[in-house]
Amino acid sequence: QMLVISESTDKLATSIAGNSIVGVMLYGIIIGDYAVMGRLSAITMIPNIILLVIGIMGARHSGQKKTYVATVYGCIAVQLAITLLLIFGDPTKIDLKSFGFLIIALNGIRNIGSNMMIPMMADCTDYEVYRSGHYVPGLIATVYSFIDKLISSFATTVVGAFVAVIGYKNSVPQVGDASTPEILMITILLFCGMPILGWIASIIAMKFYPLTGEKMKEIEDSIAETQQKNAVKA
Repeated sequence: QMLVISESTDKLATSIAGNSIVGVMLYGIIIGDYAVMGRLSAITMIPNIILLVIGIMGARHSGQKKTYVATVYGCIAVQLAITLLLIFGDPTKIDLKSFGFLIIALNGIRNIGSNMMIPMMADCTDYEVYRSGHYVPGLIATVYSFIDKLISSFATTVVGAFVAVIGYKNSVPQVGDASTPEILMITILLFCGMPILGWIASIIAMKFYPLTGEKMKEIEDSIAETQQKNAVKA
């Protein structure tokens, strides 16, 4: 339950921030150079791989939960820096090197957290075997997949509702539209505010998620012991 809450709030927030309409407002209207979005996407691949390898090494040492929570705090810190840059800086004169570094760091750290979800699902499967003796990976995967698809479709609705508030009722923002305080406010809310709220919800959910690295070692030892006893009986 805690993993589903954490994943769903993360997914909703990041799907909203990554929506194409939000990208148009941020890069095509506020910054005024929509091509920057494509360039940043192209150069994030290698940093993402490097950070992911570091994250996997950390998870092997400290456990998935600790690594995931660390990435959430990292994402909040970077997203706050981006928020301050957009609020107190002149978006049309943003230093794209520093802004690009923040975006690359954000995507890389977020990618680590996203890749922790699958092994954490496996942890939940092992925990259910340990707790009740029931092996239910299909049920856990189905719930996860259902929530993922539901949230992905809902994100577009949320974005549409917010842009309608600032006057885009029969159309969507287009590259080259005039930048207004209302567009800046909504963009900051969707691109920065929503993810931060989602990550805060994840931190709260993880407070009640018991599967630490130490607990998983206990679970693995218990399952191995049970399997050994069953093999002896057979």
